[in-house]
Amino acid sequence: MKAFVNVPVAPVRIEPKDSSEMVTQFLFGEPIELLKASEQWRYCRSMVDQYEGWVDEKLIFDSDAVHVSTFLLHDPLTCIAINERKMYLPAGARIAGSPPSGRLGRNLENSTGKELVQTALQFLGAPYLWGGKTILGIDCSGLTQLTHALHAINLPRDASQQVLLGETVDFVELVASGDIAFFGQAAANITHVGFIMRADDFPEIIPEDSQQTLYIVHASGEVRIDAFDHQGIFRKDRNTYSHTLRVIKRMIP
Repeated sequence: MKAFVNVPVAPVRIEPKDSSEMVTQFLFGEPIELLKASEQWRYCRSMVDQYEGWVDEKLIFDSDAVHVSTFLLHDPLTCIAINERKMYLPAGARIAGSPPSGRLGRNLENSTGKELVQTALQFLGAPYLWGGKTILGIDCSGLTQLTHALHAINLPRDASQQVLLGETVDFVELVASGDIAFFGQAAANITHVGFIMRADDFPEIIPEDSQQTLYIVHASGEVRIDAFDHQGIFRKDRNTYSHTLRVIKRMIP
């Protein structure tokens, strides 16, 4: 049986109960497969990134004729009327058919790394939320996955999966805006991820007198910009490194 999400955001949990940990979120219009049931809960697999978990049946609509829309809303939050129902939908929500207005969303193919960072910057200030994928709450790998999805690039959900993809950038001196940096205490234990941004690509954001060449956009407490170098993420407000760099990957060919 197939279905799709019919609310703006559907929490996906480890166990079939409201008190269980949320591991990710399925967004409006996301097509899913129903694998098993437990009372009012359905164990689902996303047809977009293959992520699995339990979803309350009230948040989905069963249909064997699920249409996988490739049109994604792009703005962090969009007010739109669907079937005469006013809804506020997050970036990444899927709308069937043609949009009523070009401002509502777009798929950006053949994007540059700088454009990826510009999209990620839309979420500055969004609070950190484990398993979150929206402007109202997002985690580090949710930010990288969602940003790439808005540019028609599919990444898996977790940082430990994302690190297996892309082309390795061997030297920090060779990085470009839009490359992804992965962090952890060991190479086999990736726990954090973020977008690298070069200061010279973003003069409107980085002060001209900055001595720092590289920065990173990441979700840590909130989506924020911090200094970045070959060691990792440096928090100037705390005068310490918060994350240890393990590898840099480039996802755009």
